[in-house]
This record gives sequence, structure tokens and C-alpha cells, in this order.
Amino acid sequence: MTINPTRTGRTRLVGCTAAAAAVVLLASACGGGGTGASASPKNFDYLSVTENTTIKKTLTTLSTTSCTDQNKALPLKVDTVPQSGLDQKLRCWRARTPCRSSSRPATPRR
Repeated sequence: MTINPTRTGRTRLVGCTAAAAAVVLLASACGGGGTGASASPKNFDYLSVTENTTIKKTLTTLSTTSCTDQNKALPLKVDTVPQSGLDQKLRCWRARTPCRSSSRPATPRR
């Protein structure tokens, strides 16, 4: 069996990049925030793909260790969706419409 070093390196790079982005996102949530005109959030929501459990575990670990005070103030809520449904979920969030459970993409309201 041969291992393709380019593919292995690329996979590792993608995983590390995703994990780093999640850590930066949580670290910014742990830090002081600015002021905003919108309503205060109830949770720190994070959308993750079901196939990648690393980021969810990292965020959960941080919320129960380094960021416990911040997690009490703004509890972590991780939603997971299959990779195949991620685009639809993001479109629904952007359009602020409820998502349908069908595999057909949702069309934004005009």
C-alpha cells in the first residue's frame, strides 16, 4: 500500500486550518466584546459538520476549562449537520428562513 504524501499533507492542512479557525472563533468569544445594536444572543452557536468531531470536542473542552465563565454567560451550542446538508443550512441562515428537511435547496424569500 502506498501513501500519497500530497494528499496526506493536504488533509492534515485542512484539518489544522479548521481547528485553528474554531479556536480563534472561541477565543474571540472568550475575550471582551464590543457593543452592538442588535438583541443580545442567548447562546454561542457553532455549526459543524457531523463528519468532523474534532472541532466540536475542542470547543466543548474549552467551554468547560479555560472559558467556563464565558460559557456561563453565553452557553456553547454546537449544531451538527451532514456535509451534504451544510450548504442548505447556511442558505437558510442567510435568508433567515426555516430549513426544510428535504434534500431540495431552499429558495430565499423575496
